[in-house]
Amino acid sequence: MIRPRWADALAQRERLSEVDRKLVRLLARLPWLSADLAAPLLGCSEGYTRRRLAGLRGAGLVGSLRPTLQPPDATALHYLTNLGLAVLALELALDVRDLARRLRLDRHGLLARAPDLRHRLAAYELLAAVTASRPGPPTLLAWLQPWRGQLRVPGVRGSARVQVPAYAALACDEGCAEVWLVPDLATFPLAVYRRLVDRLLLWSRVRRVTPTLVVATPTPARAHLWQTALAEARARRHARPLPTLVTTWDELAEDPAVLRDLPLRPPADAAGLTQWIQGQPLDLPAPSHRVCILVGDRLVEQAPRSARARLGRLALTLAPQDYALLDVVAHHPFLTAEDLALLMGWVSRWTRQRIARLERRGLLRKLTAAEVAEEQAARGLLEATHDGLALVASRRGLPLSSALAIEGLVGGGPERPVRLRAKLVQILDHTLGVNRFFLNVYRTALYRRRRCHDDALVEWRNAAACATRVIRPDGYGVYRCDGRVFGFFLEYDRGTMKRRQYWRKFSAYHTYLERQGFERDYQGMPTILVVTTTERAEVCILQALRQVGTTRDARLPVLVTRQWRLDDPRRSDGMLAPIWRAADSDIDTSCLPWLPASSR
Repeated sequence: MIRPRWADALAQRERLSEVDRKLVRLLARLPWLSADLAAPLLGCSEGYTRRRLAGLRGAGLVGSLRPTLQPPDATALHYLTNLGLAVLALELALDVRDLARRLRLDRHGLLARAPDLRHRLAAYELLAAVTASRPGPPTLLAWLQPWRGQLRVPGVRGSARVQVPAYAALACDEGCAEVWLVPDLATFPLAVYRRLVDRLLLWSRVRRVTPTLVVATPTPARAHLWQTALAEARARRHARPLPTLVTTWDELAEDPAVLRDLPLRPPADAAGLTQWIQGQPLDLPAPSHRVCILVGDRLVEQAPRSARARLGRLALTLAPQDYALLDVVAHHPFLTAEDLALLMGWVSRWTRQRIARLERRGLLRKLTAAEVAEEQAARGLLEATHDGLALVASRRGLPLSSALAIEGLVGGGPERPVRLRAKLVQILDHTLGVNRFFLNVYRTALYRRRRCHDDALVEWRNAAACATRVIRPDGYGVYRCDGRVFGFFLEYDRGTMKRRQYWRKFSAYHTYLERQGFERDYQGMPTILVVTTTERAEVCILQALRQVGTTRDARLPVLVTRQWRLDDPRRSDGMLAPIWRAADSDIDTSCLPWLPASSR
């Protein structure tokens, strides 16, 4: 493609209509914007906005891209090209290079926004809903994503930092509005937002005028949890109510007017809320000079320089199936291709092709014979690389450090290991045993679904994700049996512990039960399923349970079995079969089922 000249930029600027100028400025603030989300921000119909964007694309001012992570029927995402940036620089009388650097509109800046594109578009959608809820043509005065603030509390040393996913200032016929936007996609526990709520209440106590907190959630139950968390935080801090609007995405899609009750400020405050774009003044080159290359014609084909832009380039080219596969391996490392085919419900050959594709892109790797034994390396045990973990964290809307602590991501390879990776490799037999148990649970659910039962392994958390200060189980799962859900902790034992160690482990579980620590994360105390490999270990575990139970008032829900009972091919029901022993049972007594007969 021929590079445009500054004469072309001058000519295109003269041809722009008022709506086109507004659209170019809007894309400068909101790159990767789609036509359906741009329409309410322009105050125009969606069809008219599509035609204006098509005209700008034909003139070479706007480029478009359809990421593979979006549904096939989703609209294209738009950004300013080299010629579009030159026209914007002429409009603002600012240097085009400095303007692209400040607004992060060059190629590397656009790609750096792509790893968390899902949450970025959700913030755009929430902004469009807020705009559509007000009458009259809107004006976007300011936009920050994310919004960061810092305040000093009287009588407290230091300062408190606040970070909100997005902030917007809008002006309409009735006045001005400031909003904090929190697009909640339920990709991580609500407890992550508790610190944000506390800081915002602290901000509202120090500042007289605060923006309105607008939260959109996937379900009404999640919205109720938000309202409960806000009320508890307000009562705990004795703070005045924070202006808040909590709704669901379905309600916004049906009627954006649910946000019409936003508190407004006088129209005279618009000047104080306007976000001015600053930069070096434009030294207009000669019209015959070519426009500098800032974006490029092939946005995702050239290799970027920065690590964040490299992740963005990968994020724009990965399919949803790639993300799903990468997410499973990042949470549960050292699975094989056959294991992943079973978990994902895919054909083995197609699963291997997906794995090979992610390996070529540097997102997955296999353990080598230099790290583990040759027979284990020959199985093709997979783990996510550091880039793969960072991409999974960005997909969930979290920085990698937070995702490691909250989601329990594990991997990184021997070059850049994270968290418990070295320990899991050191006790690889134990790690593979835990994976083996949950795979057996999945096979049991698959077997029963084929016989018209409503069974499934609803959730599987690794050891890092379900560990607390008191207990450290090897995993947590939620099993649905004929429509009813049951939670359980897994304790996988290879017969290497002593009786004293068993006593400490189950004493910690008793403390967790008596202090009701489970109420924060679970609906009721999960059953503790202990799987061991030897008869001696089973006897020691039962004796330790009886010894601990004699000094405690509460009865610990725990069941014990051995690995061979789970692997017995005659028991097609797997973990649902009568293979478990209660804590007060003896080694000679008959085994019991985990779930009652009415649930099975």
